[in-house]
Amino acid sequence: MKSIKEIPVANAMKAKTIADGNVVEILSHLIINALVSVLFACLLVAMFFIFYAFCLPLFYVMYSGSITAGIKFGWDNTLQYSIYSGAIGGIGFFLVMGIGPIIYREKSDENHKRYHEIKTSEGFENAEELKSKEFNIMTNSNLSKVLIIWGKQYAPNPDYTVINPEDIIESEVYVDDLMVSKATSGVSGSLAGAAVGGILTGGTGAIVGAIAGKNNKSMTEVRIRKVAINLILKNPKRPYVELAFYETGHKNYKGLKKGDWLLDHHIDSANHWQAVFQNLIAAKQIN
Repeated sequence: MKSIKEIPVANAMKAKTIADGNVVEILSHLIINALVSVLFACLLVAMFFIFYAFCLPLFYVMYSGSITAGIKFGWDNTLQYSIYSGAIGGIGFFLVMGIGPIIYREKSDENHKRYHEIKTSEGFENAEELKSKEFNIMTNSNLSKVLIIWGKQYAPNPDYTVINPEDIIESEVYVDDLMVSKATSGVSGSLAGAAVGGILTGGTGAIVGAIAGKNNKSMTEVRIRKVAINLILKNPKRPYVELAFYETGHKNYKGLKKGDWLLDHHIDSANHWQAVFQNLIAAKQIN
């Protein structure tokens, strides 16, 4: 059995090993890219030599009017200009392919660290999460609170919202402009019309049918452009939250139709998180 004193030492040794490994990896990356940059520069020198050998004399002849002077100018400057051009290209290649990824990786590591610090500090270390372009949402193991980290996953300086049972006033699921499920702090899981029953029993087909009837269209004409949960919260910073699980951002894109697996997926996701919010509301009522 390890003593308490041995654990920090082991962690320090592990951290040092990881740091040493990162240094070796970075040095290997730089050396390889330096060699590739030299080869790339040599290739550019050869290409520019051919280019300048023809173009420099021609341009100088057009400028001076003397063929002899043009040939002499090309002879004196072709190699020099080719080396300069190749060197600039090689240095640029090394900066982009050698140094650039290291800087990006450091920033990416910082973003990863901050993201996981938020999860850990709020008690969501091992939480499964749903990722989207606008937010990442997760709940803890006993469904007692929800964490929403706004923006793309690992975005720099992320904002986040923790939702506790007492924070929720109302939660509604919308498919386009049709409300298909509603839960309030007064009555958990209250239903709204046939469309709500459809989402519980008839699924996507019943929702599309309700939207078709509302807009006097056939079900084959209906295209879904948005699936979202709207939350009203006791939160002065974010009293209203929209969680768009799907939203088409293109005017010319008609949207998803009945039978599209992606539509079923987004509606299932909305149903899942609506059930989570209903659990939170029920927990508030019990407490």
